[in-house]
Amino acid sequence: MGRQPKYNTPEERRIAANAKSKRSYHKATTTPSNVKRIVKVHQDTPEQKEARHVGFYCRMVEGVARQLKAIVGDSPTAFIESIYKQYLDASNDFQLVFEKALEPFSTLSATIYRYQGELLRLVGVGKEWTRAEEVLKEIKTMLTNIEDVFCMALEDPAMLVEAHANKNLAYQHL
Repeated sequence: MGRQPKYNTPEERRIAANAKSKRSYHKATTTPSNVKRIVKVHQDTPEQKEARHVGFYCRMVEGVARQLKAIVGDSPTAFIESIYKQYLDASNDFQLVFEKALEPFSTLSATIYRYQGELLRLVGVGKEWTRAEEVLKEIKTMLTNIEDVFCMALEDPAMLVEAHANKNLAYQHL
């Protein structure tokens, strides 16, 4: 035989649950260790405070633009041409050449998308967001052109060599 029910009606159960919730809340918010934890969670670090400002994201966008410039150099065409030459030298492991070339641009693309989203949230479509869009366009152009050469290499290597000789590749017209 089981124990007798403590509360017989739904109203008694609701009152008991409310009382238990109040006790639990009071205990959680007044115990010294919990109060310290709650205060720590709600205090922003200097980085978090700075991250809410438009200037922070503008500096980050310019940082991505500098990284892109450091990777590509002064001439996007010369950069892709160097990848093409690496492809010719690495005849049987050419996929690795293109994967290594595409990797930094994929990372930069994800980063600039995140910054652009924050700028859109903070200021809308303004000059800051437009600058992020310009940097993103440069990254996408590099990605597209490298992928173009990679796809031709996968489809028909002879056709790639011929297109390169005839200057029919997209990057040769940048």
